[in-house]
Amino acid sequence: MNFNFKKNSFLKNDYYNININIMSKSDLQVFRENINKFIEQLSYIYPNDKDLVIYRDKVVLYGKVDPRGMVEYFMENIGRFTKHIMEKDDAFFLEDLAIKEVTKNEKYHQLYDKVRLLWIDGMDEETKKAVWQYFIVFVTLGAKITKNTEVICIINNYRKQPISL
Repeated sequence: MNFNFKKNSFLKNDYYNININIMSKSDLQVFRENINKFIEQLSYIYPNDKDLVIYRDKVVLYGKVDPRGMVEYFMENIGRFTKHIMEKDDAFFLEDLAIKEVTKNEKYHQLYDKVRLLWIDGMDEETKKAVWQYFIVFVTLGAKITKNTEVICIINNYRKQPISL
């Protein structure tokens, strides 16, 4: 999956054309690549934010050590908010819906909290749209990888082409 972006914008206007059904790579590889790309692009947009470099290194390391565990952890903590993510409900970031759950563990807490703070501190609309698209890709791939039928049912309510296991 290749996302193009320009300074001060997360993606070009074709971000809706993301294809998560790539045949040449496993869903696990695509998940890892996308989470790494997500952090890289945030780092590009916010070059003075040194925390993002640290988070990138942590996520890359965790993805190498236990890639499936990374997805399972994500789904355990964020998967329950799939409806908010699919509806692009700002409350997910603004009202701190997930942070209470995510803060129980350190693996994603700092990254999620950083995205949340960037959102609150005035992230532009185009970047917000791209963040939503990434989170949709993350929960969709995560549901397929973990075979979470409950989350897949929620996702399928919002898709033209349902996904299946």
